[in-house]
Amino acid sequence: MNKTLTIGLVLSGFVLIFTNPSKDAYVDSVSQKICSDSNDFSEVVKKIVCISNKGSIDTGIRLTTRRDNYLFFSFYVTKLPVIDTEYRTIGILGNFIPVK
Repeated sequence: MNKTLTIGLVLSGFVLIFTNPSKDAYVDSVSQKICSDSNDFSEVVKKIVCISNKGSIDTGIRLTTRRDNYLFFSFYVTKLPVIDTEYRTIGILGNFIPVK
């Protein structure tokens, strides 16, 4: 029983390590969230601005994001001073879970 538990823990650890999302994946996720689709006119204008300035938006997010890598998961803090907002997110198993 002990051997099975050990093997299970080791395999779980490998899965967590290999699915720990990268900072690039986080930037893409936040960029898509900021530029999400909507039918509201202001949202349509925002979408046009996002499409035409995607590189700038990604760079801005990348420069204002700190990633703390804990091997099995990562903790991201993005501070956007322009809109006075801070995003805290956990990246685990290839997903991003907002904390705040």
